[in-house]
Amino acid sequence: MATDTTIALVTLADVRAMVGKESTDTADDPILEMMIDGVSARFNSHVGRRLLELTETTAYLDGNGKQTLRLPRYPNVTIAGLEEGGVLLTEGEDQDYRIYSDSGLLVRLWGVWPRGRKNITLSSYVAGYKLASVPKDMKFAALAQIAADYQEYRTKSWGEISRSFSDGSITRRETGAFLEQVRAVLDRYRDVRV
Repeated sequence: MATDTTIALVTLADVRAMVGKESTDTADDPILEMMIDGVSARFNSHVGRRLLELTETTAYLDGNGKQTLRLPRYPNVTIAGLEEGGVLLTEGEDQDYRIYSDSGLLVRLWGVWPRGRKNITLSSYVAGYKLASVPKDMKFAALAQIAADYQEYRTKSWGEISRSFSDGSITRRETGAFLEQVRAVLDRYRDVRV
């Protein structure tokens, strides 16, 4: 088994280093790879978009009757062409539209995007982080979550946050919940619709 390179936000080598495993200690690699994919998929779900770079030959957007549309994936957006109702538009400050690559905003400069289903066509739409450019705070959050999940796996202490020996009580986090510090990082990248 190997990680799904279309979603994995960290490498197996990164995770081994985080959990203190030598590169020759490969016994738990299958579980670590599943955790990498699982945490990466959960990150995508939490922020509301695919984080790693993806290229689509053609993508369709629904016009909303407003000047601004949010692209389904960002940052690092490039689009080879954009058509509105079959008419090719030009990108640029004094042209038809402007792309704000880091925020994923598509702004119609001299009007609004007409309402309609799949009436805006993007060609050669590329967006998302390359693995090497995943923000450091997001990468560390993924590593911290995987390390916590791995520790729970090894000790069979699923979701345990704390334990009191005097009264025998155990505090657990909700199943599938992120660590508090991980959630705080992810919330900064969460998709906000316009």
